[in-house]
Amino acid sequence: MDKNIDVNYILEQYEKFGIKDLPQNVFDDFVSRIQVVKKKRHEFLLKEGEVCDYFAIVKTGLLRMFHYKKGKDISDIFLCAGRYCVGIESFFKNEPSQRIIEVLEPSEIYLISKKDLAELCDKYLEFDLFSQLLIARVISGFQWKVGMLLFATAEERLDIILQQVPDLMQRVSSVQVASYLGVTPETLSRVRGRMAHRED
Repeated sequence: MDKNIDVNYILEQYEKFGIKDLPQNVFDDFVSRIQVVKKKRHEFLLKEGEVCDYFAIVKTGLLRMFHYKKGKDISDIFLCAGRYCVGIESFFKNEPSQRIIEVLEPSEIYLISKKDLAELCDKYLEFDLFSQLLIARVISGFQWKVGMLLFATAEERLDIILQQVPDLMQRVSSVQVASYLGVTPETLSRVRGRMAHRED
């Protein structure tokens, strides 16, 4: 770990959540508690059975959160630069995580511990409000995916994720993308073919 933190990056990514309005002393305290970790491809930020006791901000690279269901690897979400993640059930319940966070590309990640988050929230009302916004955004992201799987077609689902990560198909395996979309690799191939034909 090191402390080479890009403060401007944090401001750019999170000012929409109100961080730009935090008093300077609150922001400085927040930044001073951030840990920087660098991970190689195929390393893990969170393993199954570990307790997630941190909130993560992806600075560079690409991560994948996934879980196993009946022995199958199911992708929950892909996290590129500017995204944030937490093993949410484990984080709040302080229980071993059933979800895994895998590093798909060499990545630089900013971490802030659950303990530090709690201390900042106790110390500053402004930070308590800010942290609630961050957690609400993570929860809404999972709710959004559930809705997408229930109501969107496979083609619409792929369209949506490619808007978020345009080069996703070049960065991860089609099997991982298919499991995220809730379809088989064969269905994904057909969907991509229809989309390519549509664009011609």
